[in-house]
Amino acid sequence: IQAAATLSAASNFSAPNFVLLLTDDQDVRLGSMQAMPATRDVLVNNGANLSNFFVHTPICCPSRATLLSGRFVQNNRVDNNAAKGCMRMNTSRDDNPEWWLSSVPVALHAIGYRTGLFGKVLNVMKTYGCDAGGEGDRLPPGVSRQSIMCKIEYYEATFAEGDATIAGGAVTVRTTGSLPTDYSTSIVGNASVAFVRDALANHSAQPFFVWIGPHAPHLPSTPAPWYATDPIGLLEPPREAYFNASGAHRHAFLPDEPTINADDWAAIKTEYSNRMRSLLSVDDIVREIDAVLTAHAAWSNTYFLYLSDHGYNLGQFRVDSHKTMVYDHSTRIPAIIRGPGIAAASELHDTGSMADIAPTILELAGAPSNLRAAMDGSSLAPRLLQHDTTTVRDAALITYQSIYTAPVRDAALI
Repeated sequence: IQAAATLSAASNFSAPNFVLLLTDDQDVRLGSMQAMPATRDVLVNNGANLSNFFVHTPICCPSRATLLSGRFVQNNRVDNNAAKGCMRMNTSRDDNPEWWLSSVPVALHAIGYRTGLFGKVLNVMKTYGCDAGGEGDRLPPGVSRQSIMCKIEYYEATFAEGDATIAGGAVTVRTTGSLPTDYSTSIVGNASVAFVRDALANHSAQPFFVWIGPHAPHLPSTPAPWYATDPIGLLEPPREAYFNASGAHRHAFLPDEPTINADDWAAIKTEYSNRMRSLLSVDDIVREIDAVLTAHAAWSNTYFLYLSDHGYNLGQFRVDSHKTMVYDHSTRIPAIIRGPGIAAASELHDTGSMADIAPTILELAGAPSNLRAAMDGSSLAPRLLQHDTTTVRDAALITYQSIYTAPVRDAALI
């Protein structure tokens, strides 16, 4: 990071922009993309579908820590269960400031990028402005503007907000209400769109990176009121091969899971309906970002990455609603990338993983190679841009370590 900081920002003014949209618990095997016509049109039909893309661990914060750092979970882990951070990840800026200083947003900022963080980033952001309580609270290093979620909810959420050009980057914390205008996916989307519009209109000579983190479709999967009765919610959840299948000879608690009964199935259908309807608001974000990029003729110099922090299961191996399983339904995610040099409506069959995103972004940005030297992943840019048509990867590391310290499982924590 220090090496990058010595570079002139002007040296990267021709570098591409990046939009990274990360959903929360979105499946790919259960047909969630049916709820996203704009995303299919804007991104899938004009970019690359990474059809064999996996997370390294099927739970929120560890997966997000890997995305931001390019490092496997075991290389982000805290030394003991009492340490600060997020779900056993050593992400606290008090205890481990170097973790953030080595992250993608900071690396890009150091070479001249405007950076914006909006919505859910990590589950615990106490050292990133969410514990703001005095005049000394400032934006984290490498952030130009943020409105990050501290209390992660669809309504009555808490945001830590700041702008590097205002009051020295002071951060203020605000809590939203319960009106339709307080719907958090729309708040995150509107703030993200405003950042992109401002970057293109008022800072056009400077590339930007924007992180967009809606809460959808995470439980309770609350749809916006204007989508509460949308017909997409009438679709039946698919009963794929592992639905209600015995978990015998599988790991942990799976062998003991009871058969999915009528009540379980009714709950699955309700959750599936809400998940699909909640994703309509995420689709709106993609539509609005596309409108801004199109209006400013910026698609020729912008990469848009669409991902989820992990997959989900609704009945596979008789688990009616959860993640945390090292099987395909929880580890395979939607992964789409559109941008200059990437063939429209193409498919990358190579096995990719969350650790590959950070080095891919940095290579596409033209960042010095030393910035990704400590990363465990490797750049997918040569394959996406078809500069390398021979190197094919066929494996990804997948692990899971429980985040619990007691036998009680609380879905609200994850």
